[in-house]
Amino acid sequence: MKNIFTMDELKNSINIIAGTLALSLGVVLFFLSNSITTGGTPGIALLLHHLSGLSMGTIVILVNIPLLLVGMKYLGKLFAFRTVVSIVLLSIFIDLFAVALKIQSITDNILLASVFGGIFIGIGVGLIMRGESSAGGSTILARIIASKTEIKPGQVILFIDFLIILGSIYVFRDVDKALWSILSIYITSKCIDRMLSGAPTTKVVHISTIHADR
Repeated sequence: MKNIFTMDELKNSINIIAGTLALSLGVVLFFLSNSITTGGTPGIALLLHHLSGLSMGTIVILVNIPLLLVGMKYLGKLFAFRTVVSIVLLSIFIDLFAVALKIQSITDNILLASVFGGIFIGIGVGLIMRGESSAGGSTILARIIASKTEIKPGQVILFIDFLIILGSIYVFRDVDKALWSILSIYITSKCIDRMLSGAPTTKVVHISTIHADR
């Protein structure tokens, strides 16, 4: 594993800390008390939390340990190390806010919770990915499946998110909230794309005319 004490790794660490903090706040401030969910590890943890009563931080660790053990060779040592750090920080921050500080959702309006929760989580995941890491869960599974089959990672993640939405209908007994969850996941994906690709810096203007010689 290459030297981790470099300026690039410092930037990665800052992105990972900021990303896990934003992701945790998105879950606690908008999703946890409103019985709506999101994709990936946070979504799975939300559902299992409501089913089991275990803290979300504990579930995040329990869900990711077997995936990390299986997927270590597919991630690369440094990426795997960053992913472990991200998962541990995510677990600590969620339990700090939800259990230790007992922070409640700041709105009970489902539309606002879906939109702003999706934005917070999108920014969080985007920052974690900028830090050359992942939040674990579906990302690890997607890499493993993609390495063994011709299925693209994005397709695996989309399928897992679909299963999470179906699971939310069973757990919360509310189709409307499942639909709000779909909106939130869409917003999250758009935020991640913007975080990773940035805003467009150029514009293309097409002019149609019959006077091309003028």
